[in-house]
Amino acid sequence: MVAAYNRFSAEKISQKIKKGCGNGELQYYKPWLNIHEFTSTGRSHRTLCNTSGRLLHLFSDLEFAYSCLFDWSENVSDIRERFPLVVEDVCKISEEAKIPILSHKSVPQIRFSDFLVADCSHPNRQYAVDIRYSNSLNTPSVLEFIELQRRYWSAKNIGFFVATERNLSKIVLDNLKWLLPAEGVLEQNSTNLLSQYEFYSIQMSLFADRSIIDFTKHIDTTYSMDMGESLLIFRKLLANRFIYFDLNKPLKNLFCRDFVFTRGIDEVRGFLDAAN
Repeated sequence: MVAAYNRFSAEKISQKIKKGCGNGELQYYKPWLNIHEFTSTGRSHRTLCNTSGRLLHLFSDLEFAYSCLFDWSENVSDIRERFPLVVEDVCKISEEAKIPILSHKSVPQIRFSDFLVADCSHPNRQYAVDIRYSNSLNTPSVLEFIELQRRYWSAKNIGFFVATERNLSKIVLDNLKWLLPAEGVLEQNSTNLLSQYEFYSIQMSLFADRSIIDFTKHIDTTYSMDMGESLLIFRKLLANRFIYFDLNKPLKNLFCRDFVFTRGIDEVRGFLDAAN
């Protein structure tokens, strides 16, 4: 999943710690790395998280998929990506378990779990997650780092999971395959996106009992749009998580009432201003 980890000097690590990287909660959390500091073999994503109230920095489609699942769960109260492991604890585990650690010019590098999730349904109230495509699980270095994380979080009485594409249901995968290509509109005209959000919020409340397919066809016809254009706009709003729905249900079978607009216009405007 990852092509290259950017090595940091001791001075750079110290600077990142002073800036608060890896600290904070909810909208105040700063991930240890952002998408500009990590080279990924897949697509990177900078996308709105409704749970934490900030933009997440994600390094693959699979990470984006799981962030959607976490974000839409009513049991999850915080999502922190790229959560750093305490380097002294990592070195201790490395020595005890004979697991190599990543270093650069004799400087141990800060390692991290892909997510630390606060979840009231979990016995420990939170858990860390390592996101992997299943074809990487036969790689010795990957297995070593997974074992290092398992020991690290076990010592802190925090749950730990490895999640792959195999853990996602076909319905969830189908929904996400449809949504993913439309993600990323935060870089586009924010005024236009804001007006679209407001328009759909009002219109869908008026047609709560219509299927989403019938509703978007109605919008196309009523406003002289190209056939399918309104569905594409709606898809962009969904992909960027401005609107909630249950990922475990086939999206195209849902009704307008099944979609939830969770934020006021001023709050959406604030997110768009921050993103641009």
